[in-house]
Amino acid sequence: MSNGTVNIPQCCAAQDREDREVNILKHELDFLRYLCKNDEESLHYILWDCPAAQQCWQWLAGFFHTRAVDDFKTCYKALSGRSSMDKNLWLLAIMVTKSELWKARNAICFEGGQINFLNLKTNILLQTSGYSRRIKSFMFNNQDDLFLVRVFNVQHKKVRSIIMVACERRPPDEYSLILCCDGAARRNPGPVGAGCVLRDHNCGCMGALVVGLGLATKYDAEIEVVIEGLE
Repeated sequence: MSNGTVNIPQCCAAQDREDREVNILKHELDFLRYLCKNDEESLHYILWDCPAAQQCWQWLAGFFHTRAVDDFKTCYKALSGRSSMDKNLWLLAIMVTKSELWKARNAICFEGGQINFLNLKTNILLQTSGYSRRIKSFMFNNQDDLFLVRVFNVQHKKVRSIIMVACERRPPDEYSLILCCDGAARRNPGPVGAGCVLRDHNCGCMGALVVGLGLATKYDAEIEVVIEGLE
């Protein structure tokens, strides 16, 4: 202090701001260690890869008789061939599980303690059951569907029955031949190929033909293969 003035170092304010930012960053990184005690957990690790999440996914996948998933992109394919109710309930349960995992992580972060898997699984079942009332899809009424209805307390959905239709190929009449042919294109138009098989009344193969037809449409391939087969 000289002549009534005060000299303040210019670097103090910038240094204090930088120290605060470093402390905030360290505090945020500490938040990422609560659920699985990992040094640096990403969002994907917390929701999919950490041991707590893996235990939940294996438990949930057991109800749907499928394997535990490790990302959201492959979830829907895991129930290929199942009813739309199974698929929608599966996706709903996954979204609820991700939400409950994140809530459990925040509860541990801000309130302390450890993860309670019993409460976590109970909340997942209750939340999934509540939201399932909005599902407007059908079920096959098979064992898998009825099991999920009981587990998640889901209201019964409309049943889509599967009608089995017998398909058979009959041989041609005696002293007759049948020409089985087909053509296809990789794009429309695009590279075209065709093939045909000639059979007698005993279904014996009298001859076969495979031919490339260059660039054309699918319609051209279907017509050209008939001509090639007759020739």
